[in-house]
Amino acid sequence: RRYEEHKKGIGAKYTKIKKILKLEIFFSCSNRSEASKIEYFIKKMSKAEKENYLNKIKDLEAIIFEKLGIKIEVKKNF
Repeated sequence: RRYEEHKKGIGAKYTKIKKILKLEIFFSCSNRSEASKIEYFIKKMSKAEKENYLNKIKDLEAIIFEKLGIKIEVKKNF
């Protein structure tokens, strides 16, 4: 749902200015609270860190569990 909103320019100011070309990664977690915590955690990372984790998905799953205590399912190239 949120991806569709971003594509339409609804929601975050950033996505109204910068058009979203593709979805790189998809996280599945238990609830909205966990999703918000993960989103905040990732937004604090540098661009280099984010790009690095795109190539090491298992590392990203582990760091989110270690730092936030949240178990996630990650889907890439779906």
